[in-house]
Amino acid sequence: MSITARNKFVNFYQLLKESPITRNITPQIDLLTERYNGEYVDLTERILTISEQLGWDAFECFSQYIYDYLCEMTQYLKTGEYRHSDFDEVYKRIYGNKEVMEELYLPGLFLAYGFTTILYSKYHLYRNNFLTKLNKNSDGVEVGFGEGFYLWEMCNHIQGIRPKGFDISPSAIKIASKILGSKFAERERERERERERERVRFADRQYI
Repeated sequence: MSITARNKFVNFYQLLKESPITRNITPQIDLLTERYNGEYVDLTERILTISEQLGWDAFECFSQYIYDYLCEMTQYLKTGEYRHSDFDEVYKRIYGNKEVMEELYLPGLFLAYGFTTILYSKYHLYRNNFLTKLNKNSDGVEVGFGEGFYLWEMCNHIQGIRPKGFDISPSAIKIASKILGSKFAERERERERERERERVRFADRQYI
């Protein structure tokens, strides 16, 4: 890696490098670090911070997500078919499975935006070609928001915006609400810290 990175990122990178399941992902991370530098590492730090706040085991979620993805790709390359033949089967095993969705798939997908080239590249395009055209008065709906990553980033970049989303999955709504809730909770904590700093400044002036 070509820059001095943050602690959460460095620790997570090391875990990935030591695991036989995820070690082949680290060259992708090296490429992203070299290409996008601080912008990239800042995002990974924020993703890992939210994961920690929500009580997720980030490495376990991500490594299991990658393992399942690799199994799907291996099956397809060998047979020309995916493991599941139709949507009903996929829904039963994944989308309609509360445990899989809330403990593995959605947390793993959220983390994958920071640690896979394909999803980070999509995010980079979204950030630079879409978010820059919005302001706090923009209005719209994301249909099928999944884990809520794009709504979360919209709130991170545009102060005061109130995005809307729609998803048929109760698990997606639950996880996205937690992720967005963490963002707004952090904003409120920062406001409270600022109010406290102002009270201290006012008290100091009283004694001058």
